[in-house]
Amino acid sequence: MVTNAVEFYISALLIGFGIGVVFPTFQSMVNMLADSRHRGAANSTLYTAVDIGMGSGMIVAGLVAQYVSISTIFWMNALICMLGLLFFRLFVIRFYEQQQ
Repeated sequence: MVTNAVEFYISALLIGFGIGVVFPTFQSMVNMLADSRHRGAANSTLYTAVDIGMGSGMIVAGLVAQYVSISTIFWMNALICMLGLLFFRLFVIRFYEQQQ
């Protein structure tokens, strides 16, 4: 989807930001909600959910890519990420703050 190296590097920075900042934030939230006896299980559940989501997302994207362009798959994934962000902002943060 990008047309030059600068756009490619900007996209790499955005992905790095997502993995490097957002995921540790999720992990901190999970650890704050779990009591100390269940933090190991909470972390494993988080990592399992991430692995299942990434794995199934790649399979579904590959299946859909047979019928549409790769560019369309990237736009669909961007839309799914934006919907996830909206869900996080509207519901998850409110629930998290009520638990504190």
